[in-house]
Amino acid sequence: MKTLEKREWIGVAVAVLAATILFFGHTIWGYITGSNRAEMSPASQEILSTAGTTTAMELSATNISAVKGVEIYDLRVGTGTEAVAGKKVTAHYVGTFPNGTKFDSSLDRGTPYTFTLGSGTVIKGWDIGITGMRPGGVRALVISPEYGYGKAMIGEIPANSTLVFQVQLIDVQ
Repeated sequence: MKTLEKREWIGVAVAVLAATILFFGHTIWGYITGSNRAEMSPASQEILSTAGTTTAMELSATNISAVKGVEIYDLRVGTGTEAVAGKKVTAHYVGTFPNGTKFDSSLDRGTPYTFTLGSGTVIKGWDIGITGMRPGGVRALVISPEYGYGKAMIGEIPANSTLVFQVQLIDVQ
């Protein structure tokens, strides 16, 4: 029996990897992102499917923000009560860096986040980016450091980081 040379082993490994991706790629990607979980709403699946997307071209949407340093892309417009300063809002979100690396997700915890809009309890980019949303709406927010955590390092988020959030507004009270 012939012993394979190093380059032949590399060829076999590449062929096996290609076959795995070809036949199981969608299933593997769904497992990695969690988007194949049956209990997730379509909007939550949409949040995960766009996580890490940072440009209008990739989003097929227009930046509706009037604030330099905060980009707002409506992926789905909701209905009902508008989120304005002073209202209590509840949202699911996925936070990533521009390269797509996830740093936080309420979906992973299975619990949405509730806060009072405009009260300063969240980063400024969230107060700006969620204002005007309605329940059922989904937005992508690209937040520069001055509207995020600035020069502070927060957990695994390095100082001066641009942050990308996909947010699904669940309720406004």
